[in-house]
Amino acid sequence: MAHFRRFGRRKPLPSTLAISHDLMALWADEKARGFCAEADGLPNTACWDEIVVRRRELAGAPKGFGAGVRRNDLN
Repeated sequence: MAHFRRFGRRKPLPSTLAISHDLMALWADEKARGFCAEADGLPNTACWDEIVVRRRELAGAPKGFGAGVRRNDLN
């Protein structure tokens, strides 16, 4: 990373390539989220948490319990 001098201190600055790579990764994540939301019947603006809740409801998993934990195991 290139450095920039400001007030006697060297501050690292990301390169244009690093910034463009971060933007492409962010764009790909947003596109994937939109595709998953539409596939589950949610609006394109749904967040990942809403998508996960919807998929758990469709799969019939209990809401308050993690993966692999059954209600009978806790009693």
